[in-house]
Amino acid sequence: MAFHKAGHDAIADALSARQAFNHRSMRAVDGGALPLRHQMPAELAAEYRAALEDSGDVRYTVYSYDTPIAWVLANGTVRVPEHDYSVTTRNHQGLCRAWLTGFAA
Repeated sequence: MAFHKAGHDAIADALSARQAFNHRSMRAVDGGALPLRHQMPAELAAEYRAALEDSGDVRYTVYSYDTPIAWVLANGTVRVPEHDYSVTTRNHQGLCRAWLTGFAA
């Protein structure tokens, strides 16, 4: 999926600042939730659910469609699991890796 420059820049800015946004098939929220419909493998869903429910550690979540693809914990740890999704979601994961972790900043 190709992003238009304005959309890409807006997403990059929001990810860098860890701000909520909603841009077509990609969105981010403060905190998070595991939707009933998602494409996460069971082990990743369990990891994310544990971070949400057991410790309340998730401070920011990025979704591609309805699937959490990246999250930030209270201690600042960024988790972008290495799981192969659709081309669009892989592009979303790349944006998360670049802008949430600060590599592109």
